Amino acid sequence: MARAVLLYSRGPHVRAALRLLRETFPDAELCLFAPAGFPREISALADRHVAVPPPQRLSDAVRTLLLVRQYCPDHFAVMFPSARLSLFALLSGSANRWVIAPDVKLVPLNANPLRWLWKTILDRIQGELTYRRIRREIRRTGAFKSRDH
Repeated sequence: MARAVLLYSRGPHVRAALRLLRETFPDAELCLFAPAGFPREISALADRHVAVPPPQRLSDAVRTLLLVRQYCPDHFAVMFPSARLSLFALLSGSANRWVIAPDVKLVPLNANPLRWLWKTILDRIQGELTYRRIRREIRRTGAFKSRDH
């Protein structure tokens, strides 16, 4: 029997993500990796709930990764397209990696995590340059002059 895993991240679409995995892989055992104390009405949508530590330290992420690898999933889904989750999915050992973003569409996660990291860095630089350009324009026009005491 195939195994499908959803790694929980805080997001409003966890129920929809579990339903989508169930519809897409109806014969697979569906497992939710989520923190202990996760709402039962949501975890009941999966065949199995594996309690994982809240991701506060690197050691927590390593423990979660080891639990995922022991489970040997055929399909591994994350809830957001981020560099960190992309790398986690790559390290999961699963042959099929997916992202289920808030629009609740199953998208293959084939991108190299380094590409995600590079994009994140470039987006951050672009945002910083835009912010500086706006501040420079505000100073130039004198729209928000600071008071000298």
